[in-house]
Amino acid sequence: WGALGTGALSPSPGSSFRLGPVPLNPDFIGVRSDHHCALWRTQQAAAPVPLQVASTDTSCSSIAVSPHLPGEVSLCTRSGALYLWNVEAGLQRLHQDGQTMFFRDPSPWRWSDFTGHPLVLSYADRTGLIGIDCRVPPGHHLELFKVGSEADCQQGERLVHVRYLGQAEPYQHLITTQNQIQQSR
Repeated sequence: WGALGTGALSPSPGSSFRLGPVPLNPDFIGVRSDHHCALWRTQQAAAPVPLQVASTDTSCSSIAVSPHLPGEVSLCTRSGALYLWNVEAGLQRLHQDGQTMFFRDPSPWRWSDFTGHPLVLSYADRTGLIGIDCRVPPGHHLELFKVGSEADCQQGERLVHVRYLGQAEPYQHLITTQNQIQQSR
């Protein structure tokens, strides 16, 4: 952990930076590279200010800025870890799943996003989507979408994108597979 200085983030040869989805909280921006995630604060009529950087042992596959709590971010690694990262409290692992959730799939990609409640996060891989409540013990989660058990899913179909719809529909997520788009409550 540490505060970032000017120019502290510079990609190594062959790497790149990826911004998280357009934040619902416009005061903060989450940025990730393969093994580093950074949180930046935006200011009107000024350049963004870097706040902190976190390093991960395995590649980071997603970052999302909380629409509820300032300075809070969720991030997932390709090894199946889900972290809640707060500038003041630090990095807290909420979930670890070395395998895909519902059936074997070779893809290591994981996604996380916030939901309509500040202490409930969504966690997805190519096989489905679960809700993780920070207030309950680890291992207690809610299945929201499971590829293969949905009537419209085709054999071999995989999840490709999950997105919290924000204030427009605070208790819904957009779920996209290769063949269809569904809405989950």
